[in-house]
Amino acid sequence: MMKALLSKNKFKFVDGSIQEPQKSDQLHDAWVRCNTMILSWITKFVSEQIAQSVIYINNAQRLWEDLKEIFSKGDYFRFSDLLQEIHSINQADRTISSYFTELKILWEELESLRPTPTCTCDVRCSCDLSTKVKDYKDIEYVICFLKGLNDQYNTVKSQILIMDPLPVINKVFSLVLQQERQQNTPNLADSRIFSLNTQSGGNWRSPSNGRGGSSRGRGRTGGRGSFTNAGKVCTICGKENHTIDSCYFKHGFPPNFKFKNKGNSTSINTISSNPLEHTDWILDTGATDHVSNSLYFFTKYHPIDPVHVKLPNENTSTAQFSGTIIFSEKFFLNDVLYIPNFHLNIIYVQRIAASLDYELIFNKNSCTIQDLTSKKMIGFAEVKNHLYILQRPSKDNSISACKSNSVLNAQLKATTSSFDLWHYRLGHPSHVVLQIVKSHFPYVTYNKNITCDYCYFGKQARLPFPTSTSKSLSFFDLVHMDIWGPLAIPTIHGHKYFLTIVDDYSRHTWIYFMKSKGETRNLIQNFISYVQTQFTKHIKVIRSDNGVEFAMDQLYATYGIVHQTSCVETPQQNSIVERKHRRIRNITRTLLFHSNVPKSFWC
Repeated sequence: MMKALLSKNKFKFVDGSIQEPQKSDQLHDAWVRCNTMILSWITKFVSEQIAQSVIYINNAQRLWEDLKEIFSKGDYFRFSDLLQEIHSINQADRTISSYFTELKILWEELESLRPTPTCTCDVRCSCDLSTKVKDYKDIEYVICFLKGLNDQYNTVKSQILIMDPLPVINKVFSLVLQQERQQNTPNLADSRIFSLNTQSGGNWRSPSNGRGGSSRGRGRTGGRGSFTNAGKVCTICGKENHTIDSCYFKHGFPPNFKFKNKGNSTSINTISSNPLEHTDWILDTGATDHVSNSLYFFTKYHPIDPVHVKLPNENTSTAQFSGTIIFSEKFFLNDVLYIPNFHLNIIYVQRIAASLDYELIFNKNSCTIQDLTSKKMIGFAEVKNHLYILQRPSKDNSISACKSNSVLNAQLKATTSSFDLWHYRLGHPSHVVLQIVKSHFPYVTYNKNITCDYCYFGKQARLPFPTSTSKSLSFFDLVHMDIWGPLAIPTIHGHKYFLTIVDDYSRHTWIYFMKSKGETRNLIQNFISYVQTQFTKHIKVIRSDNGVEFAMDQLYATYGIVHQTSCVETPQQNSIVERKHRRIRNITRTLLFHSNVPKSFWC
């Protein structure tokens, strides 16, 4: 409102600079007109309830001073709520922009309640205390913003926190926003990736004829040299008669594969003659980045600005892709550079120790990698050719073990009933699928009354929750509460959330629409008063999740209410109101589809 008055050059009417002239003064009529106009602006700007309380004040300056005296004082309850919200907020499923905007709104509101002190001395102080206070606040904003980011931004978070001095909050937001855009960039197709680095190499022949063979027997049709791929060129190795889907350079070479060198082929020789395998990973304390020579190891990767890397042989290569490699659930590498013409894989020791909270213990024969918190071993390296080589579980052994188990299971099930045999052979389909199969092949046995225990074990998402045996004895002994939102499309009145209240005894439901979660406190307080007045009952227990909007201990203590919260990540403990949410949303969607109205009419 102050900005509006200043822009209209009318602020002097409310700060006392322009006083009411005498009625005989010719400027009195102009002052009355301006005073009335400002009164109408202010009453229109405030809420309807506040406007009714000041409707009889006919002087703009007096109205301004009354409102200032009432509302400019710091509300310590709101101040406490703001501090709690700021230090508990996290990104969750928000974008970086929306997360930063929500934080900035809270910071601005907190600043209005607790302004930064400024020097009021007649002579300018040499200590420059105001600037130092502002710097401390900027550091606090940066740490608060970074603390709430999701785990996928741990790398950029670590890089920012080691900067000295810390950048300002707007610069930090810009850096994290760039990281988000980089992560959201869709990965390029493999053909585009490898077309940047195709090179001529040796031709090879498998023990069969060419890259798969032309035999029409079982197991020989459709190999790497099948007629459907004739003339096609692989974008990885640059060879003909196969595609990236069957390239051995990407998926691995089969056992007893025979290489045939030709021309100036050097890539195969380099790998074969090197005492280290091209799949080995070396722990290196002198490197500057993690480096890998194959996209086979990457869980995900994305294009980056070209990075020039100097190799140990004094040559220079360019990395155009970076990504994540996961060795185990606890051991992974971020920001690994992909350099296809480098025959080694390098792990930069200092980076994993600093940014991922790992502890590396070296001795003359091995290196143990431990989690810094739990001290659990998550990796192990042995010395080979005077280098620390990371030991990784053999994928081939795992595959062989899976195959052995599958064969054993098939042999054990050979003696089962005919129905079970068809059910197992077809991959455990449902009864509906088996009924369709039987309609085309009558000799397939089908019995819908037979159940398969393995289907329950393999297809069931989670075990059923135990049925609650507790029941309230009277109305409002227990009330369930939860908030749904924010919805992507607000209503025509601007509502984005709704508060659902369910009585445990009667299952009666109340729904309140909200524009923000900040309205929760007033709505709950009004509902408590509503129950006391209309039903002459007192709410005994309120059960909700751990949302900060329900953290009102003083309010509950005033009315003698016990506040129960569900455990973290266990919505089944608040299942009554969660299930009610689902029913409300299902009915709402159905009505919207049937009436064919815009989605903003969901309430």
